[in-house]
Amino acid sequence: MTVDKTKPFEQSPGYNFDKFLGGVPCLEKVTGQIYFTKYMSIGYELGKVPLTYDHLKLIQLYQVSFEDMKEILVVLRLILSSPNLQELQILSSSNAIAASEATNINFWETDYPIGCTLKNRKTVKISDLSGVPREMEFLNFLLKNFPVLG
Repeated sequence: MTVDKTKPFEQSPGYNFDKFLGGVPCLEKVTGQIYFTKYMSIGYELGKVPLTYDHLKLIQLYQVSFEDMKEILVVLRLILSSPNLQELQILSSSNAIAASEATNINFWETDYPIGCTLKNRKTVKISDLSGVPREMEFLNFLLKNFPVLG
């Protein structure tokens, strides 16, 4: 999905993550190509995770923009709602200049779920990082919450 095709969805407040993935709770693998996390973030609001993906073992996300806080929240929600997740693969597409100017870096200290140990994770692959603050904080989150990584 391209950026120009997401515009109608942005204007539709009822279309969001829950409506897209809510109908498939027995997912075993999620592979999101370019614009997947952007698309999933439309209409997304931080809140309680209503659905658990108990069967989800693998999440592969390509072109995740750490410049967009809502995209980061989508990634976190997928991870936190998948208690049996074994493998996580993320390819970043952050623009180092734009991301370094991003606000709300304190999100990680105040809003992300604390004490959510992610015990079953066996493999985490993150690539194409540019070293911007939100990427580093995301890595810090993973290291704190994935016991096998720390």
